[in-house]
Amino acid sequence: MEREHKFFASSKLYKDRLRSWGFSKNLKQAHVRDIVQQTKLRHGRDTEVIVAGQKVALDRVQRSYDRLPAVEAKAPVADIKSSHCNDEVVVSGIPAT
Repeated sequence: MEREHKFFASSKLYKDRLRSWGFSKNLKQAHVRDIVQQTKLRHGRDTEVIVAGQKVALDRVQRSYDRLPAVEAKAPVADIKSSHCNDEVVVSGIPAT
């Protein structure tokens, strides 16, 4: 960035800018819960997950789900309250090519 665009910034400025654009390293717990709930309702059909406009691999969702506290991870799907992030999370079938 410095060489090509003459843009000089600290790592904090980069991190702040990425955060303001909606990028994050990890999935939010609320998103993970919504994704798991919606994928279980799909009963094993091919599934594509999009969070905040970015495709997310199901193995990444599984790793995030495995990191949830034991009480939440072991709760049946019906007991997990739906969060208010449905506008950011889309779980759908994989489009045919």
